[in-house]
Amino acid sequence: MKPTDVQQCLQLLQLWKQEGVPLSQMEQRLLEQETAPELAAEALQELKRQQTDKKRFSGFMCCGIGGGLLFASFLTTLLLFDTEHSFAFYLYGLTLIGVTVVFKGLVDLLGW
Repeated sequence: MKPTDVQQCLQLLQLWKQEGVPLSQMEQRLLEQETAPELAAEALQELKRQQTDKKRFSGFMCCGIGGGLLFASFLTTLLLFDTEHSFAFYLYGLTLIGVTVVFKGLVDLLGW
């Protein structure tokens, strides 16, 4: 089957991605199927853009959730400060979890 447009190339690339084929071999496979080099390059660029968009969305979600955890930690610690209840878990545990989730989100956003 000779792919004639970007959508057909993307379908092949998605299939190969599920099989675990590296990007460099994907381009070679497209060219072996007599795909125009410009079309193969455009399809690979679109696949990379889709992957980047997914990671960016994941990064924003993690940063939002981590920020929410940090705010909840602050608010809970503030409310429990003058009471007899222990607030150590909220002060240290929730803050540590929140910072970890925020850093994971930043890693996804910056693409490391």
